[in-house]
Amino acid sequence: MTATNAFGMGVDKDNVRLVVHVDMPSSLEAYLQEAGRAGRDGKPATAVLLWAPGDAEPRFEMTAMSDLSGDDLRAIWRAIQQLPSARIDQLERRVVTPRELLFQEALAGRFDPSNEQEETRVKAAVNWLERAGVLQRTENQTLVFTGRPRLPTLDEAIAVVESLDIAPPKVEQWKAVLARVYDAGDDGLSADDIAVLCQEMSYEDPLEGGLRILRILAQMVERRLLTAGQTFSAILSHRVVDSSVRRLDRWRAWEDQILDALEEQADESEWVHLRPIAERLTSIEGACTPNDVARILRTWRTAPDGQARGRIGPEFRSLRGETGRLRLDSALADVRTWLHTRQSVAAVCLRALVDLAEGTGSQVFVATDLEHLVGVVEQDMVLKSGLQSVQDAVVSAVGWLHTLRILSVQNGLAVFRMAMQIDRDPSWPKLGDQEAQQATAALASHQEQRSFASTSWMPGPATCSRIQE
Repeated sequence: MTATNAFGMGVDKDNVRLVVHVDMPSSLEAYLQEAGRAGRDGKPATAVLLWAPGDAEPRFEMTAMSDLSGDDLRAIWRAIQQLPSARIDQLERRVVTPRELLFQEALAGRFDPSNEQEETRVKAAVNWLERAGVLQRTENQTLVFTGRPRLPTLDEAIAVVESLDIAPPKVEQWKAVLARVYDAGDDGLSADDIAVLCQEMSYEDPLEGGLRILRILAQMVERRLLTAGQTFSAILSHRVVDSSVRRLDRWRAWEDQILDALEEQADESEWVHLRPIAERLTSIEGACTPNDVARILRTWRTAPDGQARGRIGPEFRSLRGETGRLRLDSALADVRTWLHTRQSVAAVCLRALVDLAEGTGSQVFVATDLEHLVGVVEQDMVLKSGLQSVQDAVVSAVGWLHTLRILSVQNGLAVFRMAMQIDRDPSWPKLGDQEAQQATAALASHQEQRSFASTSWMPGPATCSRIQE
């Protein structure tokens, strides 16, 4: 299992024998927590930290940047108290992004709102205030705009903005927003970052700048500067020897022959021997490898998507050598139906993408959105009649095309506004002297341990610990 730190810490399994840290943890405490996932049954286990010279310095620089003092905690507390609140039952509820909090007057001169790293310090401070029992961070409220530029270049988009009947200050603001959107490509953006860039967030007006940016993006959709929805780009091979269309035909034939081979298998064993199947599939059209067979079998898991709610496709797991295990929870006849339907949906989607292609070559860029492909599939009434969710079927089919390298898919642009929901009951203690001392004492102890780690814990190029309780 490969997991983030947060997910890995939630693994409730006592017989883990090996934990590998792909990055250096932020502190000795974090290292012990991560390594502690192994050997909880009392038997020997191993923790391996992958490390190279130069890893430690940037790690502890980041740690130093997130350091907080007791005065920092009290300043964050005052800034939160200055925020407008809504009454929810007995709770005072405040919703704010870390960047908005940085622009509160209570933090002026103590935090730098232009530094993105300061958001980490704000989140850490809120966590410490929660530990002090003065507030509760219940959940995040995330708003997302998904879309992409409608026009090929920024210059064309700016020309359209200059032709609109809008006030000059708004023209300049829209130009700045568009420049950031075009520069981002397919990378995600923070609405608050754009708000700071466009002077929609300041000490004079610190709140909801990100919301105003999201509204501007929606207005740009209305003015046909942006498209909205689940957009993506596809890179095709068009009108060349190994075109995407020819690849589709080849992979469809291979998938059908794998089904035939499994049906001919004398026993009902879950074991699959990949090389004999690969040799059977190899033809003048192309050589098939055991890895190709495994790649096809892995796509079967999502085959029922959009066709049979609640059903799960066959699960394939590669094992040592050129063998694998295929778990079938449904009849092979049902699997064949799902696969053939997905192939048909994929063929319709590929034709629609080819129709949008301009030029020829092995890498032809096509921009579209999910709604377009859904609409094309819905026009095929016979195909549509066999689907429960056209959108889910299209997502599964496009994923199948991408996994088999018939084409390459890149996601569209996403602009996020992630706000903290902070609740407080008036009956809870305030951050008075006693609470402040307890919280700051715990904070000081924590940072002293981290400082010790940064100066005294320097592992060798590969650190390996044997763990035994």
